[in-house]
Amino acid sequence: MTQDILTQNIQSIMDQNVYSNVVYLITTEDNKKKRIYIIGKAVNLKERLSTYNKTAEHEVVYYKSFKTEDQMKVAETMILNKLDDYR
Repeated sequence: MTQDILTQNIQSIMDQNVYSNVVYLITTEDNKKKRIYIIGKAVNLKERLSTYNKTAEHEVVYYKSFKTEDQMKVAETMILNKLDDYR
């Protein structure tokens, strides 16, 4: 298998699985200096990121994929509740 085909296969797997039902942490270059981050959830991370303001490039700092949408919702709620004092 050539490197190009292998890369395409890996990308295809990632597109289908890794970016679904995720809780993510993103920021912009300016906000990173201020230590400001956005936490959210998305059924499809690529689609969700496409809706953010285009005046600043958003960088995905971290994301975690879950098996189900319910698990994703619970995880986001737990994270936001834990960090509520820092808002």
